[in-house]
Amino acid sequence: MVGVLKEKIELVLIDISAEYKKQISLYRRMLKFSQQQEEIVNDADCINTDSLLKILNKRQVIIEKIESSNKNVNVMKNEICSILKIKEFNINRICDSTDCFAAGELHKILKELADVICAIKDLD
Repeated sequence: MVGVLKEKIELVLIDISAEYKKQISLYRRMLKFSQQQEEIVNDADCINTDSLLKILNKRQVIIEKIESSNKNVNVMKNEICSILKIKEFNINRICDSTDCFAAGELHKILKELADVICAIKDLD
């Protein structure tokens, strides 16, 4: 791979990783809210609807931030696809086809992100 292209890919992958790290932080906050939501819902005596609505509203704000971040990520993924002349962004293929350190790091970040999302899913 030509040095300039490799450098450009590295920089874009670093930016994608930074966005996903922000998302991990947001998802961790969402996980806390999911835990609080579960506690409220599991309170058999009395469900505090005001508290539940506050948590749901906070989660919605987080979802909107994640959606905005995903838009940024999609633009960057498209840029990588253009550079590599591929149709679909697939981190495993990118790791295999490039020797970019950033691709391996992004792969680890995506694993961490998936773990947090699964924890939320288990609670919801």
